[in-house]
Amino acid sequence: MEPFLMTTSAVTAAGTELGSLAASVAGAAGTGAVSAAALTPVFGLIGGDYLAELLGAVTATDAEVTRLAAFYTSASAGAARTVASAVATDGGGAGALLGLLGAS
Repeated sequence: MEPFLMTTSAVTAAGTELGSLAASVAGAAGTGAVSAAALTPVFGLIGGDYLAELLGAVTATDAEVTRLAAFYTSASAGAARTVASAVATDGGGAGALLGLLGAS
């Protein structure tokens, strides 16, 4: 088994990237429904059933894209919490060791 090494800078960078990814993915949600709705004049009455199914599929896809953006947002927040916890733990551990050594 390989040793595990976590650096707060790497986790912070990953959290930042996840936040950017969340924003990009969230920006894509909803664009499919707008594009599909623009097809209404093209399909007319005859293609109405097909267009309704297409809009249903696009709406379901947009919902999944929104869920994916929420996941990335959550992961970004989790990275920030991990860094805060690691910094606090390191600070507490260092303080305890200095206290044992009689240093301040």
